Amino acid sequence: MRTGIGRMQTISLTVCLASLAGGLTFVVGASQDAGPMKRRISAVDFAWISGGWSLEREGDTLEEHWSEPSGNCLMGVFRWMKKDGTVRLFEVLSIVIEDDGVFFRFRHFSPDLTAWEEKNQPLSFKLTRLTGELAVFENAEGKPFQRYSFEKDGANGLVVTAGDTRFAYGRAD
Repeated sequence: MRTGIGRMQTISLTVCLASLAGGLTFVVGASQDAGPMKRRISAVDFAWISGGWSLEREGDTLEEHWSEPSGNCLMGVFRWMKKDGTVRLFEVLSIVIEDDGVFFRFRHFSPDLTAWEEKNQPLSFKLTRLTGELAVFENAEGKPFQRYSFEKDGANGLVVTAGDTRFAYGRAD
């Protein structure tokens, strides 16, 4: 959201350690002439991810569905259907605003709902950049990859990038 920021080209976020009721305080870097300003991040800032998204990849169908923002979070689910009509995997997804940052977390599940990750160890990525309709999350450990991003592509597209793998979804709802 760039309203009132002027010629701001990018918004880079640095988490302040203080938390306010209902959201976090972030330092938002603006253009040199505008100077830095403080801004609260809320789940509504990620509303553009909400809805159903799908893509075809080598005959398989990938679907991702995100809730509308509520409180301090969004939740999502993912399903990868093989071209023979059987499930390859499921995922449970979340974007949650916490006292020490904004986190994207997820877990993989086999078709029988056996978790791939160890108990109590979802994959976790911390928000490092939020610019309009681009959210970049990073994992300091680099496992299974270091960066995960979401970017709106026009009115009906969402590009999700996991490491070096790019998923270009179209609107499914």
